[in-house]
Amino acid sequence: MNKIKRSWVKHSPSDYLNIMKLCLELYETPKIISDKNNSYVLSKLNMLRYVCNLNAVGKDLCMRNILIDCLHNAHNRCPGSEIWIPKMLMNDYEVQSNYRVSSKESLEYTLEIMHNSRAKRIFKSAIGLLGSSGKIIVEDFKINRDAIEIRTGYKVNLSHDSRFIEMVGKSSFYLDNAHILVIEGAPSSVSELNKILEKAHKDNIQMILVARSFPEEVSATLATNWLKNKLSIIPMIYGNFLENINSHADILAISAGIPISKALGDTLNIDSEERFGHIYNVHIDNSGLMCHTNNNIDNHVNNLKLKVKEFKPGEEDKNILYHERISGLTNNLLSIKLKQTKDVFLVKEELNIAISYYNNMCYMNSDIIINNRKHVIPKNMFDIALEISKSFIESVNSIGGFLIKA
Repeated sequence: MNKIKRSWVKHSPSDYLNIMKLCLELYETPKIISDKNNSYVLSKLNMLRYVCNLNAVGKDLCMRNILIDCLHNAHNRCPGSEIWIPKMLMNDYEVQSNYRVSSKESLEYTLEIMHNSRAKRIFKSAIGLLGSSGKIIVEDFKINRDAIEIRTGYKVNLSHDSRFIEMVGKSSFYLDNAHILVIEGAPSSVSELNKILEKAHKDNIQMILVARSFPEEVSATLATNWLKNKLSIIPMIYGNFLENINSHADILAISAGIPISKALGDTLNIDSEERFGHIYNVHIDNSGLMCHTNNNIDNHVNNLKLKVKEFKPGEEDKNILYHERISGLTNNLLSIKLKQTKDVFLVKEELNIAISYYNNMCYMNSDIIINNRKHVIPKNMFDIALEISKSFIESVNSIGGFLIKA
């Protein structure tokens, strides 16, 4: 059996220059890549995809893989921030100022960085219909042409209880009407919920039970009785991610419910009916809960907006989290439905990045000078790109050499 021969190649500071030069070319000229029988045009908005498709060997392959990790990390934190990493790695830059721009200017700046004409046309129409206060989702469907649909309703970022979903065998639900019961904290056992379960069974109530977590026996009991059509209770979780740490407050405002709070001396044996909130036309899927209500939630939304105004420079992450909450509570959701074509994945990718770019730009921007050219970049994206760029340099400088195929 032949062993693969490898050789040790010492690292030098210029090892990543080849891959970076290719990335810099993408800022000036879109590139064509081929996949089987099709060809696609990539722009700087597709920076991560472009780097993933670059052919490289030896040291260049190692550098490419390190760069991919960095771009991917940036994209996961804030889609669009990865665009600026290669340019910042290869050029000196100067931050002139940080400031806000109007939603109209945010749209114009975002359209400037876009390349795909189909994506630009759809994005401009979507923002024109919804403005900066609603939420936009992009989906691809087996339809004859692209479509934009505005749905009314409130969106709350609650998570599935994974054990319940696994047992019932589905993750999407629709309820005509539903009671909401929020537990601040978590139930410890099924016996603690007995009174609530008996009430739901007796009155044939459709209920969404919201808590920080559910013990395995509670999830199993709710799933088993759901499958037997004895109970219609769906457990949902708040606080398992930073993005939904306060989602219980949002669903309480929407449903006009009152939480059961052990911190205030409540127990789960109280008359839960007095604590129920009510919603209707309820859709639940992997992205959370969407519903309608007759309750006025203006005070709750205004309080969130007041908190946003109190944020200081440097608190952009918190700003974005509140923006997401407020967007979900605006009663407007715009759905972009894309016709399935060979390049629909690129259109969807560019739209999702453009939406992220626009949303961040509506809050705070950095005026950056790179090679005597001015760039207006969402501050949150610039900060992430700067952090990841420094991480890339640290990783590269820590390398002594490469063990590559001879």
